[in-house]
Amino acid sequence: MLKKRMTTLFKLWIASVILILILFPLLPAISIAENAAGNHGNTNDDQGVAEFRPAHVLVISIDGFHMGMLSEHTTLLPNISALAERGVQAEGLIPTNPTLTWPNHTSMVTGSGSARHSVLFNGMVQRTNGSLPLRFEASLHKESLVAARTVYDDVFEAGKTAAAINWPGTVGATALRDNLPDAPDPIGNASEELLWDLFDDGLLDDFTSFALWQYDHAGRDTFWASAAGWLITNRMPELLLLHLLNLDSMLHRNATDSQEALDALVHTDELVGLLLRQLKDAGLYEQTAVFLVSDHGMTNTPQTLLPNRVLQQHGLLEVNEKGRIAGGRAEVFANGGFAMVYFQNPWDTALIEETAQLFEQTTGIERVVREADFEAFGLPDPQQHPQAGQLALFSSCGTAMNNAVITRTHQQEFIVPSAGNDFALAHHGFFNECDCMSGVFIAYGKGILSELRLEAFSIESLAPTIALLLDVPFESAEAQPLYQVLVPAFRTEQVTDSK
Repeated sequence: MLKKRMTTLFKLWIASVILILILFPLLPAISIAENAAGNHGNTNDDQGVAEFRPAHVLVISIDGFHMGMLSEHTTLLPNISALAERGVQAEGLIPTNPTLTWPNHTSMVTGSGSARHSVLFNGMVQRTNGSLPLRFEASLHKESLVAARTVYDDVFEAGKTAAAINWPGTVGATALRDNLPDAPDPIGNASEELLWDLFDDGLLDDFTSFALWQYDHAGRDTFWASAAGWLITNRMPELLLLHLLNLDSMLHRNATDSQEALDALVHTDELVGLLLRQLKDAGLYEQTAVFLVSDHGMTNTPQTLLPNRVLQQHGLLEVNEKGRIAGGRAEVFANGGFAMVYFQNPWDTALIEETAQLFEQTTGIERVVREADFEAFGLPDPQQHPQAGQLALFSSCGTAMNNAVITRTHQQEFIVPSAGNDFALAHHGFFNECDCMSGVFIAYGKGILSELRLEAFSIESLAPTIALLLDVPFESAEAQPLYQVLVPAFRTEQVTDSK
């Protein structure tokens, strides 16, 4: 019995030695895993996010693309429709006020509205030597135009790279490694290295503005997409921003139901398909999150309101013999469905109120917003942002506004036909709660959920979502990331944010 027991103990001892020999090499790994588990929650990647984090984010903004256009022309847009079907699609993307191109592209990258980033028009309205008449500047440096921090600033601060092609408000943006800005002279304000690279590869003819403006609207979109494609192929940044403008241009010129607008939409879809193929050819498709968005919608504007003619006929605006604004007590700067009224004396509260009541009685004006209500409408405080006026005007949907005083027809009327006076046949700028102003949101790729449909949400959510995907701190955004479009691993950060 004793011998048998000793034999059993010996066998157990041998088994223990063998087990120790097997497990010993694994002990460091087990220890590391335990330590990692003990530090759970220190960073997003500790929570298992690294597996789902994209190496790159590509944002394609299609100017003026209303969600209704996608549902109506699905079969003609195979590339965009495929992204929408496989990825996340929202019922709409709610723009900020005013629903214009530069303000909303700035909202996309700042995560805030115009009240904070201060961009109101496609450039900046300024007073001439501190008084009226107004002048307009579209070539301002980004630091002079944009008052809020952008996501690409923080991408740069995090040691990563960002690039922008035809993106508004980026002139002189040092945080963009490669930049071809949306500006009157995009070539003159572009990154020199990028210009040389595009020239060497035959995508650019020369270094003058003619190199771009020789093309029609469709040709310029093709050039911008080609420039973005070159970056994808040769030095893809962590964040790439691309703004396509042809659709918006054709809508303005020809109305929303025109063949020209439909042709522009089809051409845009082809460019999207080209970019996706270039991602695949570069081996980056599976490592990229793609956002296809638009800054605003568009609606037909068969008639145009002339608010400066209203001021002129009430003795508040001076017009010289050539029909040009020469001064006065008040002046309007308008773009589509939005305008601001500037006063020679910004502290003349009696005149400001008198003018507000005047426009409230003007046919075609939907609402007059007084300075005290600017914050509620997402508009900047003129005391802090001098480019803002003292009153804001939103016209009725279908009635655009223009700065003109002299017209070809109906020379004494406040509202004139758009077609007979060379005014836009479709426009935006209207109050952002109008359904016709809602844009497109489609997301697909690494870190993005599949086959998901969402309600409409604010355009301001895009920037913090980009930052979360790229693991970049972005504390200046007013909006929260779109946790609902991301794979569940990213939602651990939502718990942290809510504490």
